[in-house]
Amino acid sequence: MVNKKFFAVLGATALLIILGAGCGKGTPTSGGPEMNNGEGSSLITDMCSQFSPEWIKSAIDKVVVKTETRNNGTYCHYYTEYSEDFYKLSAGKSSPGGPWFALNYEVTLPVANQKKGHEIIGHKIETNSKIDIEHFLAVQEDDLINEIFLVLGDTSFVSISRSSGTVLNETEFVDFAAAVGKALTEGVPPPKLSLSQVEIARNFFTLLSEKKIDETLAMMDADQNTKQMWGVNFRTIQSLQIKNVEPAFEEEWTSARQVFKAELDVRVASEGEDYGWSQGQNTRWVSLQKKGDIWQVHELASNP
Repeated sequence: MVNKKFFAVLGATALLIILGAGCGKGTPTSGGPEMNNGEGSSLITDMCSQFSPEWIKSAIDKVVVKTETRNNGTYCHYYTEYSEDFYKLSAGKSSPGGPWFALNYEVTLPVANQKKGHEIIGHKIETNSKIDIEHFLAVQEDDLINEIFLVLGDTSFVSISRSSGTVLNETEFVDFAAAVGKALTEGVPPPKLSLSQVEIARNFFTLLSEKKIDETLAMMDADQNTKQMWGVNFRTIQSLQIKNVEPAFEEEWTSARQVFKAELDVRVASEGEDYGWSQGQNTRWVSLQKKGDIWQVHELASNP
């Protein structure tokens, strides 16, 4: 998988933006996982779709009602129940959530360090004959499994964790690890794609053309400081016309990430040119990422 690099200029400083193409590196094969310590193409780029709720239901007969993608797609949170007021906070407030288990794919963390870390906090390191792939279980003092590691290389692994012993009991936890290990050995399912979100990308630029800066910024997946910088950038735009918005790098799309190319005609104040805009024709690449059930603008760039 090709990693695309983008940049956008903010003031006198160039902001380098890298299109997330998955943190993991490895090569899926029908014969087994790649044991090359991170070299090659990504084994898992979209955990929530490659190990989908449907796959989990067929593997361990466990119903997943909601998933959340993290770490550019290499981590998936699976909820067996979910509500907007699951966590009761002080002063009558609440926050969403539910019982969960999770899969995480890593390629840069030494497996030996993970094992040592668990040993330092008093966990026993064990194996289980049900799991065919190289692995280890970190077991707490109360004999509950804390985490299971499926080893792919010296610095690559898939780890499995859970919120409690009720969301997955000990038997289900091991059975799940065995099923994931089998998939890693025999061939990881390919990512599934979502329907094109081109209208969201187009709406982002429409709001910008209408100078609705606050609404434009609200569509961005960024912290407040970054939004403030983009706000300064966007307020230099005097006029913007959308010529075309089309899909880009579709071979890298996942169920939670898509990229689009926008052709724009722009007029900016003189300081706008310091922020990367040209008078007239401009090309922008916009990366959308799904957060929960909402698609947001994750990256905006001027160069592929």
